[in-house]
Amino acid sequence: PSMTTPLQHYVYQQHNDSEDQKGNSERRERYEEIVRCISLLEEVYSCVEPADKRAREVDRTAASRAGTQLTYGEISPYGVEVMMDSFHMNARQATAMVDIGCGAGKLAIQCFEQFPNLKHVIGIE
Repeated sequence: PSMTTPLQHYVYQQHNDSEDQKGNSERRERYEEIVRCISLLEEVYSCVEPADKRAREVDRTAASRAGTQLTYGEISPYGVEVMMDSFHMNARQATAMVDIGCGAGKLAIQCFEQFPNLKHVIGIE
């Protein structure tokens, strides 16, 4: 098939390398599902503009006071509360939360503890 991105091509190669039964419709459906997910992620992130990599002094000071690091894009517990409030992610109305690039998983753990309505909390590094 015609792949549009290196990531889709990699998934295709992995699929072909691990396929031990040609014409297996279940494997094909799974592969197509993965490609749809990748396409969705690429569409979502295609509109994200690269941020200025240099942290401002006020940001470094705030991170230090909060006990977090800017190196890995950590967010403070208060930042998680704001991000998950009804004006932003509205976690109280959700049943699942996925943190892509979760690092140590602090955000996922806080959401799991803070929002009992979340039945599935997944952290992917």
